[in-house]
Amino acid sequence: MPNHSFEEGMSGWQPSVNDPSHVGAAVTVDRTQAKHGAQSLKIGLPAESRAAATSPPAPVRGGQDYLLSFWYRCEGFSETGNYAGVNLQYVVNWLDAEKKPVGAGGMGLSYGAVPEWRFMTRMYLSPQEAAFVALTFPMSVNDKGRPSRFWLDDVQLRAWPGEPKPGAKTWVFRVADGTYQQDLFRRVADDDTATGFAVLANPRFNDKPGYLAANLYTRAIPPGQYRALYRLKIAEIPAEPQALLAWDLNTDSVGFLNAGTIGTAAFKQAGAYQDFVVRFVLPPGVAWIDPRLTWNGGVATWIDTITVVEEKTFTQDDVDFLME
Repeated sequence: MPNHSFEEGMSGWQPSVNDPSHVGAAVTVDRTQAKHGAQSLKIGLPAESRAAATSPPAPVRGGQDYLLSFWYRCEGFSETGNYAGVNLQYVVNWLDAEKKPVGAGGMGLSYGAVPEWRFMTRMYLSPQEAAFVALTFPMSVNDKGRPSRFWLDDVQLRAWPGEPKPGAKTWVFRVADGTYQQDLFRRVADDDTATGFAVLANPRFNDKPGYLAANLYTRAIPPGQYRALYRLKIAEIPAEPQALLAWDLNTDSVGFLNAGTIGTAAFKQAGAYQDFVVRFVLPPGVAWIDPRLTWNGGVATWIDTITVVEEKTFTQDDVDFLME
């Protein structure tokens, strides 16, 4: 990203402040706080107000994996870690060649204070029409929120190719072993799986959204880059496409490593299993990851396994490059 470490001040970045009560909300460069270089971006909200900082558009290619990473810390916020009137997030805005929106993503950040610099990373697949990307970091404090401050440094969005290496290590998690929302979905016999069992979401019995896979909490995977394969099948492919499933790779400490949706139009054939492949980077310091799948209802869906395939286990040099 241009001026990713704010060594050129706010050059290229666009601040915005909504401070109707004139409490002193501000977006500035702080020369006393930095993770890299000599300064960082700071948003300070002493009382009820809003502010944000938006990066300049950076060129990208459509249909490619990009790894977003940044460092942040914050003070104030919530004393308990639960929402207490202060909100902080980031938004990824994909733009076409004319810089018109073609997609967006993002995630909320910690409700609680983060006193030490925290590294965040997440993989994104750019839309096919994307030619540019811009990042926005909005923050707000309501009338019940504490005075709060947020610092941001070393914001990067890098093209991140990768393929499984020969003899790559593989972890296979069989969802029918119990890692699903058992009050909504059923473990059923299925001759198309290696174990003879799968988990079924069937709208004939339940049409409530829920976790078709969750609570794996695997701690076996070392820092590195990987791909996750969700093995799924559906009973039919409706003539009118539906948003069938939402998936994410959740963690204990840095939110989602990747997330997205799977629609019925993505299935090639009804009644046949298909692997849906997503990529992620696992940084150091993450205690567990939880590949999850949420069924949105409407079409009978089976899940067999979630498989994690190694692309690369990180050396210290790789970690340094990732977190530089």
